[in-house]
Amino acid sequence: MPVKTSSQRRGAMSNTSPHGLFRLESQAPELVYLLGRAGLIGIGAVQVLKLHGAKDITVIELSENREDLANKYGATVILDPQETDKPNAMKDLTDGRGVEIVFDAVGVETALNGIIDATPVRGTIVNIAVWEKRPAINVNELMYRDINYMGLHDEASFREVIDPPHTSS
Repeated sequence: MPVKTSSQRRGAMSNTSPHGLFRLESQAPELVYLLGRAGLIGIGAVQVLKLHGAKDITVIELSENREDLANKYGATVILDPQETDKPNAMKDLTDGRGVEIVFDAVGVETALNGIIDATPVRGTIVNIAVWEKRPAINVNELMYRDINYMGLHDEASFREVIDPPHTSS
């Protein structure tokens, strides 16, 4: 996270991961796939998933420094996006079944469509990315395979971090 980023923004961004598990309303699954850079949001997701019982957390990361951070905070597999066919990697990790929960921290259309293709019936895709452009996705694939796609950034959660309720002493 750049030093110029305000503490309020860092807090709001790091709030994304715990909020994601709250929205899932369950314990973390044993196997989780995190598509995205191991930045503040990604590392936060790894930590929260680990704390909630995820055993195998795969992270896609290009930077060696961030690979080290992802390992340090609990990622069990790090894949280089330049050397990995991400949809097939998701299936390879699970003997062809696919990963039941994928966190998308990238926010890139081609990556999302690959995730949709590789997510199994009744799987869940959790968006923790901030998108720069509106993606075109095949919503029929989500519907026909009963894939749950959810977003996490809600204004109320960000407000609590940026401007917490004042308590009287």
